Amino acid sequence: MKKLNIILLSLLFTLPFRLFADEGMWLISLVQTYNYEKARAIGLKVPADKIYNENSPSLKDAVVSFGDFCTAEFVSKDGLLFTNHHCGYDAIASLSTVEKNYLDNGYWAKNRSEEIPVPGLFVKALVRMQEVTDSILPKLNGLDGQERIKKVNEIIAGMSANANPDKKYKVEIKPFYNGNQYFMFIYQVYNDVRFVGAPPSSIGKFGGDTDNWMWPRHTGDFSVFRVYADGENKPKPYNETNKPFNPKYHLSVNISPLKQGDYTMIIGYPGRTDRYQTSFGLNYVQNIQNPTYINIFTAVTQATKSEMDKDDALRLKLASSYASQMNSLKLFQGQLDGFARINPVPMKKKEEADFTTWVKSLPASEQGQYSNILSDLESIYKQYEDIAKPMFYPFMSTSLLPSMQFAGLLATLRDPLAKKGAKEELAKAIDETRISINAEKEAYISLIDQNALIAILKAYNKNVDPAKQASIMKDILSTHTNSDVAIETYVRSIYAKSFIATSDKMMAFLNKPSLKTLNSDPVMKLYDNLLNTGMEYRGAFQQLQLKQQAATRSYLKGIMAMRGLNTMYPDANFTMRLTYGTVEPFDPRDAVKYNWQTTANGIIEKYIPGDEEFDVPLALRDAISKKNYGRYGVNGELPVCFLSTNDITGGNSGSPIMDANGNWIGLAFDGNYEGTACQYIFEVPMNRTINVSINYVLFLVDKVYGAGHLVNEMTFAQ
Repeated sequence: MKKLNIILLSLLFTLPFRLFADEGMWLISLVQTYNYEKARAIGLKVPADKIYNENSPSLKDAVVSFGDFCTAEFVSKDGLLFTNHHCGYDAIASLSTVEKNYLDNGYWAKNRSEEIPVPGLFVKALVRMQEVTDSILPKLNGLDGQERIKKVNEIIAGMSANANPDKKYKVEIKPFYNGNQYFMFIYQVYNDVRFVGAPPSSIGKFGGDTDNWMWPRHTGDFSVFRVYADGENKPKPYNETNKPFNPKYHLSVNISPLKQGDYTMIIGYPGRTDRYQTSFGLNYVQNIQNPTYINIFTAVTQATKSEMDKDDALRLKLASSYASQMNSLKLFQGQLDGFARINPVPMKKKEEADFTTWVKSLPASEQGQYSNILSDLESIYKQYEDIAKPMFYPFMSTSLLPSMQFAGLLATLRDPLAKKGAKEELAKAIDETRISINAEKEAYISLIDQNALIAILKAYNKNVDPAKQASIMKDILSTHTNSDVAIETYVRSIYAKSFIATSDKMMAFLNKPSLKTLNSDPVMKLYDNLLNTGMEYRGAFQQLQLKQQAATRSYLKGIMAMRGLNTMYPDANFTMRLTYGTVEPFDPRDAVKYNWQTTANGIIEKYIPGDEEFDVPLALRDAISKKNYGRYGVNGELPVCFLSTNDITGGNSGSPIMDANGNWIGLAFDGNYEGTACQYIFEVPMNRTINVSINYVLFLVDKVYGAGHLVNEMTFAQ
C-alpha cells in the first residue's frame, strides 16, 4: 500500500510541471525517447531516424552552430548557408566601409568568386552525441565545491582526448540537469565561411529597436553565407583552392501556403534557460539582478546612441555592439514585465510545496538527501541579495566600457615592469597589449565612455549602500554637495588627464612604458578601485554559487526522481535541440487579438521615409506596389512573418523552422515581448516564436535583388 501511495503521489506532483506539446527543448538524439508521439499527434510526419541519425543523412546534418552564438542551415548541395541578418550582422559590419557599405546597402555576390571570406567566422556541425553520465558521476562521489569542479574538468579533459586522438574533431562534454547527467558531443568545425549576400539593414533590421521582440513584425531577418572545404570535402582554413562544401543533408524548400494549426518544428542551438529555478531564485532575478542590469545597460546604450547619431562612420563601427546591448536591455526589461504579469513566484512556491510533500512520502532513509534543500536555497539567495549589487556595478563597469577594458590590458604590464632584467617578458607583453588595443581602438570613443561611466556611477551611488561602495566614491562625492555634479566633474577631469583617454596616447605610453606613469594614471586608479571592490565581493559570491549549484543539483535530482526523466527536458546550454509547435495567433491582453501572419502590406503601412528604423528601400517599395510576387505570393499577397508556438531562446536565432515533412518554411528570429520571461517560465498561451517566411526571403533574393542563381541552387518540395 505504501508503494502504491508513493506512485499516486508521484503522479499528483507531476501536474504542476506538466508539459504541453509546444513546451520543451528536446535533445535531438533522444527524440524517440522523449516527446515524439506528442509531436506525431499534432502533425509530425518525419520518422525519428530521419531527424537524428549517426549513420545516414538526417535533418541534424543540415543544421549547424553559427559561430557558437546563432544557428544556421544548409539549403543546397553546395554549402549555401542561411541564418538571420542579426546573426550575420557583426560579419557584415566588419566587412563594411563607408565606400563599400554592405550593412546599409546590402550585398549580393553575382558568382562564387565574389563571395567574401569572413576572418574568424566558423560553423560547427554535430557528428554525433552520446550519454557519458556513468563515466563521470560515480567518480564524483563525496566531492563538492571546487574539488568536484576540478575532478569533473580532469575527467572531461581525459575523455575528450580519448574521443579525438587524431584531433580531427571538436569534442564538448556538457552537464545537464545541473550536473545530474552528462553528454559528449562530437563536432566538425569549418573555418572557411564566406559572405554571399544580405538585404540592406533597412530590410534585415526593419523596425529596429522599436519592433525588437514585438508583434506584428515585418523584418526580413536573413543573411546568406557559404561554407568551403578542401578538395576532399574536409575542413580547411581559407584558401583560394577550397571548394563549396557538400553537406550530408540540405533542407528542401516549401513555399506552399501556411494555415493556422499547421505543424512546425525548429532545430537549433538554444543558449540558456533556467526553467527549474526556485521561487527564491526568481525573486532575486526580479528584484536584484535584472534591475541592476537594466540600469547599467541603459547607461551604456544611451551614451552610445547619442554619439552614433552624429557620425555615419562611427555608426557602422559601433552598430553590432550597440544592437547586442539594446537586445539585452529589452530582454531584461521584458522579463520583468513578464514577471509582473505572470507572477511566477507563487507558482514556484506551489511546486516547492508539492516537492516537500513528495519528500515526506518517501521512506525515512531516503528523505535526508532532500529535506533541507529548499531552506538551503532560500538562505543562499538571501545572502546573494546582500552582495550582488556591490559586485555587479563595479565589475560590469570594468567589463563593458572600452576604457576600462584597456585599463585591464595595461594592468597586465605591471609585473614585467616591476621585474628587473625582464626585458624579453616585458617586450612580449607590450606587443600583445599593442595588438589588443589596435584590434579594439576603432570602437573606442572617449566621450561615449565618459557619458556611460557618469550614468553608471550615478546609479551605483543611488542603489548601493555607501558602506559597500568603492572607497573612491567617498572622495568623489566629497568634492560637491550635489552628488551628480561631483560624479560628472570627476569623470570629465580624469579623462582629460589620462593617457588611456585616446589610443594615440596609449600607443605613446607603450613606446616608453613606466610603472609610475601607469599606477598614477587617474583612469587606471579608478579601474583599480572598482575592480578591487568587485573582487572583495566576488569571493563570497563564488562561494555562494558553489553552494547554490550543489543544492540545485540535489533539488533537480529529487525532481527527476519525482517526475521521471522521460517527462523532462534539460535546460538549454548551446546544444542541439528540437522543439515542436504549430502556427497560431495569440491574444496578449484584453480586447487585443493578433493574427498569426503579416504581409507585405504592413511594410508599406509602417514605412516612414528617411526614418532610421522604418525606411523602406525603393526597390522593395516598387516590387510591393506592383504585387508581382510570382510563385512566392499567396492569394495575391506576400507572406512576410508568421507566429508559431515553438519553444526557443537566444542561440536559436537563424534556426530553420520546418513543416511536418521537414521542409524549410522560414527562419526563427525572435520571440514575442510577452514571452521574454521564457528563460524562466514557458507560458503556452502567450509564448510565440517570430519567424520570417521563406516566401518573403526568396522573393527578396530572387525578385527584388536579382540573385535568382542562389534560388536555383535550392531543392523545392513537391
